[in-house]
Amino acid sequence: ELTGVTGSVEGSNIGASKEEFEDDLGFGTSTVWWKWTAPSSATMQFDTFGSEFDTMLGIYILDDGTLTKVTFNDDDEYGESEYGESRVTFNANAGTTYYIGISGYSDNQGDILLNWNISFDEFPLLGESATMAEVAAALEGSADAKLAANIKTAAEYAAYRAWALGL
Repeated sequence: ELTGVTGSVEGSNIGASKEEFEDDLGFGTSTVWWKWTAPSSATMQFDTFGSEFDTMLGIYILDDGTLTKVTFNDDDEYGESEYGESRVTFNANAGTTYYIGISGYSDNQGDILLNWNISFDEFPLLGESATMAEVAAALEGSADAKLAANIKTAAEYAAYRAWALGL
């Protein structure tokens, strides 16, 4: 089980198999699973950067006993992966439990590094000369509205952004 809005965990799919229910999910032959409950509503990013093989990554919710796909990726579309690692971004809802499945492409197996954090898109970078109006606009709709209401300067925003993104 994963916790928090940022973190990473190591694992492996060596010796893992494919369960019957995974046939319709698009995975390869060796899938492992994690569970994460969103502590707040936010745009989240999960990736397998640092894994040592070509991964497939899917995020699902359990709906009436059936896994329903939220998002899925086989190879990062931004070209930042070294071995064909995967990255997904989605809008997480506070209190919702998500199931994270990772498989090797085809029959690939190896060590897995699963990373998660609030998407950088959630907190755009502002310059030091940002106005109060720009800071307020960047924080609009923040999952941490009470804290965000006390942020008035670009420097306070930069500190909050670094904290929220786990930088």
